[in-house]
Amino acid sequence: MRSAAAFDRENGVSGRTGVLSSPASSVIVPLNTATWPDIGPGSQENSEAPHFDLQIDPAYPCDASGQSVPLTLLVYTEGSERPQVLDFELPLGNPVPFSLFEDDLEPAPLPGWIYFSPSAAWTLKNSTDPQHNTSPTHSWFVPNWDFEATTVLRSPVFEDLPLNARLRFQHRFKTENDKDGGVLEYTIDAGASWHDINYDLANDTEK
Repeated sequence: MRSAAAFDRENGVSGRTGVLSSPASSVIVPLNTATWPDIGPGSQENSEAPHFDLQIDPAYPCDASGQSVPLTLLVYTEGSERPQVLDFELPLGNPVPFSLFEDDLEPAPLPGWIYFSPSAAWTLKNSTDPQHNTSPTHSWFVPNWDFEATTVLRSPVFEDLPLNARLRFQHRFKTENDKDGGVLEYTIDAGASWHDINYDLANDTEK
């Protein structure tokens, strides 16, 4: 949080300390105390480092019109019996989504893709048919063989994912009911174990 400013119009002030808190349960202030240097008459001074440290839960609501965090600052002045109480709100901007990884396979895949199979591998299909790919010309493709086979397409590793991160991709498949299928899996231990994302692709024949 940016340093807080203090201002005195008439006499100046010394020995001023502030304690910051919030009534919101999803807001914590691990570093809640700051001090100011002596403030001369008519002067404004920022608090001295370290300044206030404010942490907001990523799930804290930010609606379309923006949201704010309620805060209370108690200002203690040397020689004064009671603190000055300042209630105010810190406005929050609307969340801005950003991508940690994005690949449209054009003109070629980014490094890190792995594909393998006991029988045959995935290929990078080159087609201008919009039914087969949403990128201008390329998409990952695997054929429907007339023999039993298991194929794997593994994405590059995503590191340091923030809370509420989302994985989005576009896919199209045409399979035989109760014969073909697929599963989306993830790992958080460098591939030592894999976990299914529960979606039963076998019950859908074309999407």
